[in-house]
Amino acid sequence: MEEIRLKVRKLTPRFLGSAIVALALIGCASRFLQFDDADKVLQNKEFDSAIKVKELPPPEPTPVPTPVVSGAEVPPAIAPTPTPVPTPVPKGKKKGKQAAVPVGPVLREPRIEDDEGMTTRRPLIDPFKVGEEVTLDISYFGVDAGELIIQTLPFVEVNGRRAYRFRSFAKTVSVFEMFYKVDDVAETFVDYETLNPFSYTLDVKESKLLRDARALHDWQKGRMFYWDKKITKDSGVEEKRGLGDSGLFAEYFFCSLVPSNIQTNAGKKTQVPYGS
Repeated sequence: MEEIRLKVRKLTPRFLGSAIVALALIGCASRFLQFDDADKVLQNKEFDSAIKVKELPPPEPTPVPTPVVSGAEVPPAIAPTPTPVPTPVPKGKKKGKQAAVPVGPVLREPRIEDDEGMTTRRPLIDPFKVGEEVTLDISYFGVDAGELIIQTLPFVEVNGRRAYRFRSFAKTVSVFEMFYKVDDVAETFVDYETLNPFSYTLDVKESKLLRDARALHDWQKGRMFYWDKKITKDSGVEEKRGLGDSGLFAEYFFCSLVPSNIQTNAGKKTQVPYGS
């Protein structure tokens, strides 16, 4: 026991200083803003009733062709080229000038990317793969503060249409949470064919702020409905809602997706319009 006391006695000054600092930090550790019935206050039934999300079954695996084990490879049969048959012209009618048939693919709208690798609004090669995840480090004045994680989740059906599902998380690391704590989640559904966003949600949970922001697009009317509820310690509950222009929002949204859709080659230059 004496030997143990001597060791503790030698380490006491340094250990005591470290313990005091640790206790001070723990005592000052930040936590999420506390508010009675916060989930109920931030709930948005109007938005939840306007958008219906349905999980889709996972795609079936592509069957692997069975290789030929024995015998020589047989070349595939080539079907004969059919002989074109002229269209008969009814008697008594003269051949008139036929309307010119447009040549080439139908142009896409909006015209943002170039035509390489594109036919309709969708690129020929899907730039987004289910299961992809990107992690970005967040720093604050040179100090590691947290991470931003962006995920491509399995496809869903939104109001009857196939859609991408993108989700991102912003979360502070444990050391930075001594000063400020963040746990934010954002999610958006994007039409598979048109790449137009259906909706956008943002759930904010921080030391000084609780917030629920949502947006819903009506592309037939070119309108965007938005709701924004937030709770702060000083101001309490604040709420905003209204109508916006979907076209302006989509312009910025398309510009964020464009780099994934453009076919890049060595020496190729592409100009993307931004702003109006």
